Amino acid sequence: MKRPSGWQNASLAYGQGTQAAANDASSPSSKFGIRLLGFYVFLLVSRVLDLSPIWWMHVPLAVFVVLIFTTLASGGVKFALESKISRYFGLFTLWVIVCYPFSLWRSASQGWVIGSIEFFVVLLMIVQVVRTAEDWRIVAGGYAYGVLVAAVYGFVFARSVDGRLALVGGTFGDPNGFALSILIGAPFLWAKAAYANAFGKIFFLCCSAVVFISFAKAGSRGGLLALSGMVLVMFIVSNAKQRLLLCVVGCVGVVAAATLLPGYLRARYFTIFSPASSSSSLDLSSREQLESDILSSGERRALLEQSIHMTFEHPILGVGPGVFAFAAWDERKAESGAGGPTLVSHNTYTQISSETGLPGFFFFIASVFLCLKYTLSDYRAMVRARCKLAELSRSLLLAVSALLIGIFFLSTAYSHFIALLLALGASLHNVVTREIASQALARVPSASLSQAGAGAFQAPKRLDLGRARGRVPSYLRPRGLGKSAAVQERPDEA
Repeated sequence: MKRPSGWQNASLAYGQGTQAAANDASSPSSKFGIRLLGFYVFLLVSRVLDLSPIWWMHVPLAVFVVLIFTTLASGGVKFALESKISRYFGLFTLWVIVCYPFSLWRSASQGWVIGSIEFFVVLLMIVQVVRTAEDWRIVAGGYAYGVLVAAVYGFVFARSVDGRLALVGGTFGDPNGFALSILIGAPFLWAKAAYANAFGKIFFLCCSAVVFISFAKAGSRGGLLALSGMVLVMFIVSNAKQRLLLCVVGCVGVVAAATLLPGYLRARYFTIFSPASSSSSLDLSSREQLESDILSSGERRALLEQSIHMTFEHPILGVGPGVFAFAAWDERKAESGAGGPTLVSHNTYTQISSETGLPGFFFFIASVFLCLKYTLSDYRAMVRARCKLAELSRSLLLAVSALLIGIFFLSTAYSHFIALLLALGASLHNVVTREIASQALARVPSASLSQAGAGAFQAPKRLDLGRARGRVPSYLRPRGLGKSAAVQERPDEA
């Protein structure tokens, strides 16, 4: 009997692992864990309980504890830690903990350290539990519905912060943070539309309109730049017909914003292009606020320079998690005698470098870089394979692109949406890897597979799948499949 080739061995190994993963995903406990995880993501993103009369019941905390036990019951977090994204983000979290005892103000750092640990655990739970495309869609759906509810809350519980939309309390009390949070969730609504019927497509596209109306009313200039980056990436990865549609929708959106937005918000957005933009049509209060906005741009540049300077003053451990605003105030007080207000760096990258030193900055950059790299490579692989997963990869690519631009103008180093997007990136990469393996298995002649018994493996170390390369994940390796043997044949040589 002819011994199966290395490629056939590898394909069979993937096939058996895929079937095992499908069986695990279909178990009642797994379905419960996935749906509970989607509900928890919804609570995190929407912050719906911040303004609820039952906020004191700590529902998210109770769900979080149940999810921990559910994740441990599914086999611990060994599989989650095999992802490079999880490892680097884990190193970042560990370094935040290391920096805590050396913080210039430990009591101020304590809450940020606890938050970092919590969100790293959330990342591990998502990467560990999500195994199939359907699992991923449930979790991403929780994000999409959370963004929609937050946007609707912007109409119901809105308050004006210097003429800009924000919620009356809670995490979304800052218009800039509110705008970025709902922006990076919009692509997940489009992913829902891609999998829906005709009525569903119309519904989710209308939901997207609600999100962008709330986004525009927030008046975030950093959010507008993040949106511009998202649109640019969307234009690059689209075909000719989609690009034409994007241009039409973009023109309609610009005309609608110029027509419907209040004069102050229009003038505020135009300060991105011309700080001396005309404000003659505004009332006195709006003109004064616009002048304050222009001055704030100079203040942010000064804070950026101060955070970079502080990074090189404290290159190893930084000044402590969440302590930049107080350390910067002390520094200004010592230099000029007037510290002024306590202001954050308004830049996540320099916030991390100044508060956790260059090691923390390296671990964070490695995490987000790998997320972007995996998402882009997954999208390309799925487009070449003409797979429906390309829509999921595309939505995540747009969200990550907006995030990486948006956090340049916000201090959100220890926030939930960074951990959520990293977790979605790592878990989708695992799903795509399994899908590519399934397609490779489908190309292997069935007769060859029938000749390859369970003891016929000659464990390949790496499996060349075009540009989508990577090690065989442990959850796809059946018993007896090692890691050291080389691939014997390429598929075109078999």
